[in-house]
Amino acid sequence: MTYLAPKPKLKSPSTPSKTVSESSSFPTKKYSGSGGSGKPPTSKAKKVGESDKMPNPWLFETTPPTIDNSASFVEYLRWMRSPDYQYKDGTKVEILHKAQEKARNYSSRLNTLNQRTKLMAEVSFEAKSTWRLRVGGHRGPENILLPAFDALGMPYLPSSSLRGVARNYGIRELMHNESITWKEAENKIAPYFGSIDTNNKADQAGKVVFFDAYPKEGSIEMDMANNIWTWENNNLKYSPNPNPFLSLKDATFVIGLRLANNCKNQAILKKVKNWLINGLQEGIGSQINSGYGQLKELESKIEFKDKFLRMDFSLKGQLIHGSQKINNINQPFKKDRDGNFRLTRDGKYQYDTYADEEVRSTAFKSMLRYWFRVFTLGVLSVDKVQEWESKLFGLIQPRNIAWVKFNLINGRIIESDNDECDQQKGTLILSYTPFIIEDKKTIVADLFNNLIWLTFRLGGVGQGARRSYYERNNNPYYRGSKIYPKNPDDEKFWTLTKNGEKLCIKFKNKIKGFYRTLEILTNQNQLINNICQFSQVTEHKWTEVVDSNCKIILISGTNNGNKPFALNLLHGEFHRLENNSYAEAKSLCGGTKKERNFYGMNQDRDVMSSPIWTNDLKLFEVVTVFGATQNPRRKFLDNLKNNAEEYYQIFPFN
Repeated sequence: MTYLAPKPKLKSPSTPSKTVSESSSFPTKKYSGSGGSGKPPTSKAKKVGESDKMPNPWLFETTPPTIDNSASFVEYLRWMRSPDYQYKDGTKVEILHKAQEKARNYSSRLNTLNQRTKLMAEVSFEAKSTWRLRVGGHRGPENILLPAFDALGMPYLPSSSLRGVARNYGIRELMHNESITWKEAENKIAPYFGSIDTNNKADQAGKVVFFDAYPKEGSIEMDMANNIWTWENNNLKYSPNPNPFLSLKDATFVIGLRLANNCKNQAILKKVKNWLINGLQEGIGSQINSGYGQLKELESKIEFKDKFLRMDFSLKGQLIHGSQKINNINQPFKKDRDGNFRLTRDGKYQYDTYADEEVRSTAFKSMLRYWFRVFTLGVLSVDKVQEWESKLFGLIQPRNIAWVKFNLINGRIIESDNDECDQQKGTLILSYTPFIIEDKKTIVADLFNNLIWLTFRLGGVGQGARRSYYERNNNPYYRGSKIYPKNPDDEKFWTLTKNGEKLCIKFKNKIKGFYRTLEILTNQNQLINNICQFSQVTEHKWTEVVDSNCKIILISGTNNGNKPFALNLLHGEFHRLENNSYAEAKSLCGGTKKERNFYGMNQDRDVMSSPIWTNDLKLFEVVTVFGATQNPRRKFLDNLKNNAEEYYQIFPFN
C-alpha cells in the first residue's frame, strides 16, 4: 500500500486564516512528505476497464453485502475480506473508513436511547470528551481494537464502567482525606455502592443505579497505534508498525443515575454523582495516562489537580498525523492525468490516501519516552532503563501503571493563508497519577523539566522530527519539524541566549541536571562520570544512545538557499554518497529501502532511522550524531567543523 499526501487545495489569496475544528479531516494544502527525497514513486498505469481484479474489501467479491446506512460499524467488519488477502492493509483502511462515514447515520437510534436514559434517570448530565476514548477492549477481526458496543452495535459507555469510575474515585478521595488504607476506604464506601464482604445487610446492595451512557452522535473515528520502538533481546528495534483501529472522538455522552428502590437518601445520589464527574475528568477506559478517556461535564473547566508541568506549543512542518484516510471513498485508487489507474512497480493498485493531521498527546509522550531511553542507556544498565521507563511511562506487558500522565488540551489545527504552512497548536499537561510514590514527586518533576527542555531543543515532534524545518519550491513543500514551546508559568524557562558559548553551557547544564535527578531517582551514584560505550560502533551499525560514541554540537553557519546550514551540508553529503553507495548514504541519513544480504553478511538491513538529528534554533543549530566515531558520520562532523562560523561541543562534556 502506498501512502502519499493529497494534492494541494487551491485557495483565493484573500481567504482569511481560520481555526479548523480538531475533529475536522482535510488534506494538507501542500505535501509535507513521508520520507525519502520527496520524488513521486515510479509507477505504471492501467487503463480503466482492464480485466484485472481490483482490490475489494468484502468477503464475497462478486456479491458484496447490502448494508443499511444506519447499520453499526460491526456490520462492516462482519463482511471483511479474508485476512490473507494481498491488499489486506489497504482494504482494512477502506472498510474502517466506510464504517466511520456511516457512523454519522446513528443519530436517530442514539437519540432514542438518550431520551430513554433521561426518562428513567433521576439526575442526568452531559459530559464531553476532551479528545478520544477507548472503552471496552473489544477486538475485531485481525485484532482491530473496537469501542464497546451494545447488542445493536451502538457505541456506548457500559454502566459497570461508570460505576467503577465513581467507586474508585470515591475510595481514593477517602484515602486522601482520612489517611486510611484502600481496604478501609472500601469498607467506608460500602453504604454507597454495596459490598458482599460487609456484615451489614443494608449495605450489601448498592444504593445507586447507573445507566449505560450513549453518545449524542456516532463519534466513531479511525485511529492509529504505531509502536515504532520495541525492546528485543535487550536492544531497541526500530520497526514502524501502524495499526488502524476505531475509537470515539469528541463525543458528548448523556449520563443518567437514580437511587435504587431500597434508598430514598438524595445526599447519597448527589455524592455519587460528584464522584462520577470527578472520576470521569481523570479518565475512563484504557490509555488514560496517554490522553485518552478524559470527560468533562459541559460548561465546566478541566482541573489537573496533580499537574506539575505545562507547555503551550505551536508546531509547523510535516506535523503530527493520526490515521491514514482515503481521499474519495467512492473511488479509492490513484489515477494519472489520463484517468488510468496508477500501479506500483510490482503491478499493484495504489490506494489514494492521505495522513490525517491531528494534534495527539501520544506523539509527545512517545518523543519524551524516546529521549529518556537515549540519555539513560548511556549511564544505566538495560534492566534499570526498562524498570524506570515502565514506572514513569507505563508498560502493557508486563502491566505497569505509569507515574506520569500526559494530557493535551485545546489541540487545534490552524489553516494558513495561501502558501504558508499549516500549524498545530495546543497545551501539553503532565500530571502525577495516583500510583506514584509520594516522596518521588519532586524529583520526577525535576527530571521531566530537564527532559522536556532537551527533547524539544534537540528535535521536533511528529513526522520530520529529526530534521530542521525548511521550505521547498516543489512537492513536498514543507519538510522537517519546528516546535515553538512556551511555559506560561515561567517565561524564562524556554528562553535562549544569543551567545553561543553561554547557550552551549545551558545545554550542558540541562543534560547534567537530567543525570543528577536520575541519580537521586534510581539511587545510583556518579552517573555523569560513568558514561559508557553502550555497544560497538561500525560504519553501518550504531545505537541511538548518548554514550561515548555520540556527539552533540552547537554551530552556526551561512545558509545557502532555503535550508539551515547543517542540514544543507548533511543533504549534500547524503546525495554525494547516494550516487556511489546507497549503503553508505543510508548509514548517514537512514532509509526505507530494504537491503538484501547486506554486505555479504547473510542478513537483510531493513528500514533504518537517521542517526543524525538537526534542529534550527534560529541563530544556532544543534546537531546530535549517534555512532559519531565512525564514517560516514565522523566525516560529516569534520565537514561541519571546517565550514562552521561557530562550533561548540555540548557532548561529550570534555
